Amino acid sequence: MVAVKIKCPLRTLSAVLDEEKPGTIDLLKIDVEKAEWDVLMGIRDDHWPLIRQVVMETHVVGDSVEMVVQLLQKKGFSKVVVGPRSVFKYLGYRELKMMSNPKQDDNVGITCNIFATRD
Repeated sequence: MVAVKIKCPLRTLSAVLDEEKPGTIDLLKIDVEKAEWDVLMGIRDDHWPLIRQVVMETHVVGDSVEMVVQLLQKKGFSKVVVGPRSVFKYLGYRELKMMSNPKQDDNVGITCNIFATRD
């Protein structure tokens, strides 16, 4: 197998929303392999109210999960739940206590899911 580099244009989610004008977004699912924060930063303030729910897989690196949770709360999501992938698959959503000061190296490869909804 040989790696091949391919250049492709990238657009922010807000650029797509400006073009497509979907109205409300019932569910935004994000799974972008360590670029979750970039996707969230590509949503302008005027587009956040259009999004009713967010489900995302995120990689646990440093305080990345806490940053995402705080952002979603700041953007008006009243319930934000964090759990490991296995919890979402087998048990449904539930809250987990994150480690207080995780070392970045200790979390490489660990993922969790985040679910956020508005009232």
